[in-house]
Amino acid sequence: MTQEEFVYFLVNTLGYLGVFLWHIIVSASILFPLPGEIATAAAIYFHLNPFLIAFSAASGSMFGELTGYYAGKFGNKAAERILKKHAKRVGFVKNYFERYGTFAIFFSALSLFPFDLVSMVAGASGYNIKKWFVVGLVAKFIKTVFVVKIISLIMNYFGFLS
Repeated sequence: MTQEEFVYFLVNTLGYLGVFLWHIIVSASILFPLPGEIATAAAIYFHLNPFLIAFSAASGSMFGELTGYYAGKFGNKAAERILKKHAKRVGFVKNYFERYGTFAIFFSALSLFPFDLVSMVAGASGYNIKKWFVVGLVAKFIKTVFVVKIISLIMNYFGFLS
């Protein structure tokens, strides 16, 4: 079974829960890019509610990001290697994070910047997990609403939605 077939199966059989689970998997894989948008596109194809798709994707993503947060907090060897490998980015994130805190989390989750690094730095610096989670969830929800809309427009344009 290919990745696409697995995602199709998840979303077709589990609906919003499938979107949620796929986004946990995608976000839990620290700095290993997997496309979360596959589940989003499948959910749109099955005519699920766009706002519930966005909420399922954003909340699943934040639950998956807990791996990065806790890796930073407890400093496991994998996190240390990742942080060393991306030392330049981590330095930027730490400075940005120390300066702007909540705004850094919000805009990083809203942007295309690797949120895994932000999560690790938040964990390593002891940032309040509830605040990190809520701010990240809101930003990812906003971003995902736009992603859902763009994917819907593209799928509609090419005739995938009827």
